[in-house]
Amino acid sequence: MQVPDFRVLQNVDITFEKDFFPNIFPLGSQNGGGKSTLLQLIFGLLHCAGNPDRVDFLKNLLAGFKIDDRMKHIALIDIWDGEKAVTLKFLLKHNKKIITTTTEGSPGIIWNDDDNRFSSCRFTN
Repeated sequence: MQVPDFRVLQNVDITFEKDFFPNIFPLGSQNGGGKSTLLQLIFGLLHCAGNPDRVDFLKNLLAGFKIDDRMKHIALIDIWDGEKAVTLKFLLKHNKKIITTTTEGSPGIIWNDDDNRFSSCRFTN
């Protein structure tokens, strides 16, 4: 997982090895170091980003998060699905559109805060 710049999280790069047993990973840092923010970000992006019923959780997570007029990379998460790695890229536009892209050529999802709906899209490089 990589988080370049989200709230107190700056240049975070964490690797959870898929072959590590047991699958328990401790997180440690000083108070205010971003442990809770990191866990909320992981949960929010993986559990809520593609579900219209849970988008209020994402809005809460992103409340007060300022970005300029460009698109901002929030997180990149590699997930092992048992056969291959799938890369999820989470981007945020200035108008609070949450864009999720998947491995190259796969469809992505856009949350449009203007009309409160998700739509699918296909990204190309």
